[in-house]
Amino acid sequence: MNHRPHRKTILARAIMLGPLVSLLIVVAPSWAADVGQYFTGKTLRIVVGYAPGGGYDTIARLFAVHFHKHLPGQPLIQVVNMPGAGSEIGLRYVMKAKADGLTILNMPKVFIIRELLGEDIKEFDYQRALYLGQPDAVADAGVLMARTQIATSWKEIANRGKPATNGETEVGTSVSIPAAWLELIGAPIKNVYGYGGGSEVLGAFNRGELDLTTRASEIALIKRSFPEWLEKKPAYLTPIVRWRGLLGKDFLDAGKWPQPPDIFEIAKGTEPQRAALEAWMELGTGSKVFTLPPGVPADAYQALKKSFEATVADPAFVKDATARGVDVTLLRAENLLTSVKKVTFASDEVRQILRKLYTGK
Repeated sequence: MNHRPHRKTILARAIMLGPLVSLLIVVAPSWAADVGQYFTGKTLRIVVGYAPGGGYDTIARLFAVHFHKHLPGQPLIQVVNMPGAGSEIGLRYVMKAKADGLTILNMPKVFIIRELLGEDIKEFDYQRALYLGQPDAVADAGVLMARTQIATSWKEIANRGKPATNGETEVGTSVSIPAAWLELIGAPIKNVYGYGGGSEVLGAFNRGELDLTTRASEIALIKRSFPEWLEKKPAYLTPIVRWRGLLGKDFLDAGKWPQPPDIFEIAKGTEPQRAALEAWMELGTGSKVFTLPPGVPADAYQALKKSFEATVADPAFVKDATARGVDVTLLRAENLLTSVKKVTFASDEVRQILRKLYTGK
């Protein structure tokens, strides 16, 4: 028979453990009883490691509008830009932030992949960080665009006699890999890194500083930021190479463009090189991962994750994202690492090529 201690016995034990009991009461998490009460009146910050105006900044600001509606306590949401070092400044800041659930990083997925490929990224451990999920897990066709003044086809790029320049924020971003692959196999492309964000890349392309760009795959983005590109006759830019399938009719009709060739049609590469790019095509669905520092208590983390998923599914959020040229597809946190760990099954030669594409080393 089970016997429960007499009430006086429990009281006696509490008196004997008085200092310890008091300590436990003091350090108990303030959100343990009511997560909503904890978040009420607080300000939650979403850190973006790039300059304002780019893709990471855009989706973070969309979340700032809609996320609080689904989060218990409806805290204020603030977007903080910390550009520099390919988003590593923002990454280090968040990973060292207080683990209270009030600081979130909109992080490039490439950080996880780089660690899987053997790189040790300062202040970051992909196995200890906490993930809310990925809002842009899409596998749409990508495209490399040329300024029409420079070329209207890949053949013209190949016959120029000098490399065409393509601008990126840093080595290894999801959108930059195909252009990096072309340079790696000896195609006439020179990738220039160090821009503060996608908006800066497009600005440089607009000024004629760059010949090519991988950043103009969304017609809604072009119409919003540089409508004159499509108003010019012929259009200011022309698609010359695609990957992951055919470009959509609406995209091609916007500039009255023909369907460009697939990347494997214009640049064969070796079998391991092709296998590396094919592996990227599986890994590179979307790029933005909303991430928390290690140590956020389970109840706060679960509340944030549930609210994140509800936001991505919110019709109002989807409508706003679509209007800004952002395709929304959820990859849940529990599926994120499974999706990227495919890289561990590649051969040593393919992994070496992937490491070069993702890290430049």
